[in-house]
Amino acid sequence: MNKNHAEQIKKARTYLNLTQIEFASLVGVSPRTVEAWEINRSSPTRTVFLLLNRILKENGFPPVNL
Repeated sequence: MNKNHAEQIKKARTYLNLTQIEFASLVGVSPRTVEAWEINRSSPTRTVFLLLNRILKENGFPPVNL
């Protein structure tokens, strides 16, 4: 994952006003996984990106680019 993805995921989570725990529950992963995404240690799957983009669209936020 590039640094931009990590920043986009954190920005999306904060836009939704969710903690890492709440965000993890929303997309079906552990809080440690969300933390890893946000510090650019790992990358979400395509399925998670698609789910996240659907959630963001429903809340008026621009999509996260793959």
